[in-house]
Amino acid sequence: MFVKSIDASAYTKTRDKLYELLDAFVEEIGEQNVVQLVTDNG
Repeated sequence: MFVKSIDASAYTKTRDKLYELLDAFVEEIGEQNVVQLVTDNG
């Protein structure tokens, strides 16, 4: 099931920002509900 897409093109692609975005998402839906995260070369 697709849950969310984030347009991060306005952000500088750093590991810290990527972690911040993904961490907030995982907290939102619950760690036990995450099966896969797909990114580009961020």
